[in-house]
Amino acid sequence: MSQPDGTLLNYERIAEDLKQQIRDNALPPGAALPSQSQLMKQYGASSLTVQKAMSLLRDGGWAVSRPGKGAFVSHASPQQAGQSQEDVVRRTVADLKEHILVGIYPPGSQLPSGGNLAAQLKTGASLVYTALRELAAEHWVSEIGETAVYTVTSADDPEMAARLAQHARIQAEAAEQTDYPARVNALEDALNGALEQIAELRERVEHLEASGSTPKTSRRKTS
Repeated sequence: MSQPDGTLLNYERIAEDLKQQIRDNALPPGAALPSQSQLMKQYGASSLTVQKAMSLLRDGGWAVSRPGKGAFVSHASPQQAGQSQEDVVRRTVADLKEHILVGIYPPGSQLPSGGNLAAQLKTGASLVYTALRELAAEHWVSEIGETAVYTVTSADDPEMAARLAQHARIQAEAAEQTDYPARVNALEDALNGALEQIAELRERVEHLEASGSTPKTSRRKTS
C-alpha cells in the first residue's frame, strides 16, 4: 500500500519500474526478469523487499515463476492485452471449464496447484485463485478443506453429468456439420462419374446407329 502522501513504497517502486520496462518492451513477453540478487544490488533493497515486488508482478499477471529457472515476463499480461483483471478472471474461468470438459482435468481429479495453473495459463496466481473460487461457487470444483487445493467435481454429480452430456452433444453436432462438405464432395464425384458413363454410352449408341449395326427388336406376328 502506498504511503499517505501517495509516495510508493520501495517494493511498489521496484514493481512499477519493471512494469514500465515491460510496457516499453524493454522486457518483452517471455524474457527473463532480473534475478533477486541483481534487483537487490540495483535498488539497494533487501531480499524481502524484492520478493514482495515480484509477488506484485506475479499476482497482477505481469510475470510467471518457473521453479529452478527464475521469473519471466508473462506472454499475455492483462495490461499488455488491454484487459482488466476481471476480464482475465473470466477468461481463466472459461479456460478451466474447457479443460475440464475436454478431459485435461477430468471429473474427480485434483487440479494442479494455483502456482502451476498460473504458469500454465500465463496469468497471476491470485487471479487463478479468484477463478477457482468462482468455479467452486458454480460447483465445477471443490476445495479440500481450507488447503487451497481443488478437485474437479465428480461425473456422478447431476450438474457435472449434464454439462458433460451437453458438451458431448455439441461436439457430435460440430463433427457432423464438419462432415457435410466431405459428403457433398463425394456425392458430386459420384454424380459426375455417372454422367460421364451416360455420355459414353450415348456415344456408343449413336455410333452403332450411324453404322447401321444397332440391334433391332424382333416382333412376333400375331395370327
